[in-house]
Amino acid sequence: MRAFLRAAAFVAAGSAVLASGPGSAVPANPDAAAILHVLNRAGFGARPGDVERVRQIGLAAYIERQLHPEKIADTAMAARLAGFETLAKSSRELADDYFIPVQMARQQAKRDAARDGGTPDNPPDKPSLKGEQMGLARKQRAVLVDLSSQKILRAAYSERQLEEVMTDFWFNHFNVFANKGATQQ
Repeated sequence: MRAFLRAAAFVAAGSAVLASGPGSAVPANPDAAAILHVLNRAGFGARPGDVERVRQIGLAAYIERQLHPEKIADTAMAARLAGFETLAKSSRELADDYFIPVQMARQQAKRDAARDGGTPDNPPDKPSLKGEQMGLARKQRAVLVDLSSQKILRAAYSERQLEEVMTDFWFNHFNVFANKGATQQ
């Protein structure tokens, strides 16, 4: 994903160089509407102070900066995300700590229901979740809550707005809703 972003940035950087020359589509002295247009297109919109900040550095410089997110210090974003413990875990750690225990509890509930008069594939009633199982399910949902929360925080506060827009685009392109049918299990 990041490699694709770098490739897209390389292509866009070439057009930015052309855009900053004579006959450029990027105005030398943009008004607030032009700056706002770029902030809305290259990011998730203007935050307080963004229009003036872009005016000070120049619109072409802002665009060039967004095309190279690796050069943008985003330490405040890292501090905001520090409280989300699941973001730093590997897929294996997430499975071991959050997902496998829930699956095992569901399987045990099916076995218990089968023992009480049904079959594992067709229990007499939907197995009711016990206190421990509910706690495990709540813990599993914490992963999705952390992911959703960090996505909103990045859109609102990251200095790397173009990178966040591109990440959001490709995330939406390659993923399905987490609670959709078989993907939930």
